[in-house]
Amino acid sequence: MDIQLIIALLLGLIAFIYIGKQMIKQFTQTEKDPKCDNCPVPDDIQEIGKKEKGS
Repeated sequence: MDIQLIIALLLGLIAFIYIGKQMIKQFTQTEKDPKCDNCPVPDDIQEIGKKEKGS
């Protein structure tokens, strides 16, 4: 085997392991400051929504 092929395979293996770890980390760790989907709507926005629906 040529030394270039060995180096290329080694770099490919390292890159593959790195990408795998990043994917696993992304699927297993939660966000530190997650965005809230069920947050209450401020009163000002609710009033605007009611006015628009009433028109």
